[in-house]
Amino acid sequence: MNERMPLPSARDGHPFPDLAHVRAVLFDFDGTLVDTERLIVESMMRLLEEEAPGRFRPEDVRRNLGLTLDAQLRLYFPGRTEEEYARLAARYREDHERRFAEGVRVFPGVPELLRALKEAGISAAVVTNRHRRTLEYGVHKLGLAPCFATLVAYQDVERHKPDPEPVRTALARLKVPPTYALMIGDQPEDRLAAQGAGVHFAWAGWSPLARTNADGDAPLLFSPHELLIALSRTREGGSSGRL
Repeated sequence: MNERMPLPSARDGHPFPDLAHVRAVLFDFDGTLVDTERLIVESMMRLLEEEAPGRFRPEDVRRNLGLTLDAQLRLYFPGRTEEEYARLAARYREDHERRFAEGVRVFPGVPELLRALKEAGISAAVVTNRHRRTLEYGVHKLGLAPCFATLVAYQDVERHKPDPEPVRTALARLKVPPTYALMIGDQPEDRLAAQGAGVHFAWAGWSPLARTNADGDAPLLFSPHELLIALSRTREGGSSGRL
């Protein structure tokens, strides 16, 4: 057997797992497939400034982007009633849906990556804490919908990332065992959910937040193309699909 070439992730000091048997790649959405950091931060900061002027900074919001909206609101405004949290969430979503519709952008290289995975017979899925309404809008607007075998959104599970339930839900729908899957994300919640489900994980290093959050416990990819390289090198001779 020929010795394999070093994988791209070697530059971050963490060896890439053997992906020869990967049958599914699970992606976080925000900060992994689409560049929405500014849109989310602007919407949340508008709400925070209206409710608690001067108390929070954009950096505070960025630290919590991996949490669900409900968890973020309870963190910023502890002790409110359920009715108040529902009102705050509705105000955030009204502002964010407008910004999202106007400004959602896919990261460069992502469409090519998703098409290559589909051509190779590797299932792709989204596993996100985002609500289904804007998730479905985004994947259709950006032309990504045909690339995904399933979408797991906030409404699809009772427990959300960092709990592994969303990852397990995607695997069950795809009928893929955990050891045959890889998850890509930009937040600690993504890594914890993947680990809890027994799934390999790598950081979406094309996202600034992923490079900030990367903790050395998983490989760091610097472009979507690097994932294609890693998959193709470890699958040489092990799959009929091409990458």
